[in-house]
Amino acid sequence: MPPTNVSVTVTENQEYELRWIKHTLGYGFIKQRYEVKYWKNNQYEKTLQKLNISNDEPPFTFTPQMLASSTEYRGKMRARVNTPLDYEGPWSEWSEEFAWKTEN
Repeated sequence: MPPTNVSVTVTENQEYELRWIKHTLGYGFIKQRYEVKYWKNNQYEKTLQKLNISNDEPPFTFTPQMLASSTEYRGKMRARVNTPLDYEGPWSEWSEEFAWKTEN
């Protein structure tokens, strides 16, 4: 199942945090990894970026170099089993698109 409630929020330190609710699997030892696609609004072809997140737990913090200021972004995210290796299956469907805007 894809991650749900995916959102990006700005912190007090002016960092942008990607948060999500992961689909809970039947066993706690099964960890997931994620792929995120994000792009500037209305510029999908030109500005598409891909992220691989191997940390199973949110949040993921964007570095300042990853985002332009005063820009609207859209994104989507999917999940896959990461460990143990013999459980690795296919990618989930993509999450619903999410959007955020960076400040000056």
